Amino acid sequence: MDAAECYELLHKCWSSPVAEEQAAEYFATLTLAEAGLYYGIESEQSEHKDVLLSKAESLMSKALDMGYKDNGEVFINLFSCYYAHKFVNETKYLDLAKQTLLRGLEQHPANVSIIERLAELYSVEKVGDIEEVVMFVNEALIAEPNSYELWYQSGVLYGALGEYDEAISSLERCVELHPDSFEANYGVACFIIEKANRMLTQLNEHIYDYRIDYKAELAEINKVYAEALPYLEHAHNLNPDDKATIEDLGALRERLK
Repeated sequence: MDAAECYELLHKCWSSPVAEEQAAEYFATLTLAEAGLYYGIESEQSEHKDVLLSKAESLMSKALDMGYKDNGEVFINLFSCYYAHKFVNETKYLDLAKQTLLRGLEQHPANVSIIERLAELYSVEKVGDIEEVVMFVNEALIAEPNSYELWYQSGVLYGALGEYDEAISSLERCVELHPDSFEANYGVACFIIEKANRMLTQLNEHIYDYRIDYKAELAEINKVYAEALPYLEHAHNLNPDDKATIEDLGALRERLK
């Protein structure tokens, strides 16, 4: 007997009138959720993927409808099944995947894993405006103002929107919380450089405008580039073998000569 069937059988046992009421309610929903999880896992290597995913989705949805609660993992597992199921009907299953994450976020507003998957879904599948996810992150930060993971997600999202000042500010908060985070230091540096690149592009669009002092404007832009240097150097010290950091640091030093 495989794991999914075992949990389904356990569900039947704990749903019986013989079991004590509270324990029965908890284990009845738990075993449903676990059975659904394992059917989802089995579907990955099965030629009957559609059938197994449908069963997994049905069991986990039933567990939730019966009041099953955990740390939010059940919503992520159900989302994964719906997302894997999109080969049958993309519109239908992407919407179910999205609604599952939104439902999970209602119960677990500061769950970073749910927020990360929602951000990926919005970014990759274009099922909504990424600014909606930014709103969710900002709301979560009210409750968890010292969450490195939430601040990091905020920085990534603002960066994806091209709002570099907000991205830099969020990742600088990450550096404050974890000064030796390679990802945060490198992220701050990258977004500062992106901000300066945008400024340089805008300046070059007006290179023949006599009203603009090009050299003076370029000097100001180079000051912005220079702000990235300490973060990039620290990132390099933290991970001296990272090729991207080495290349970016070399290019930045060359620019600032």
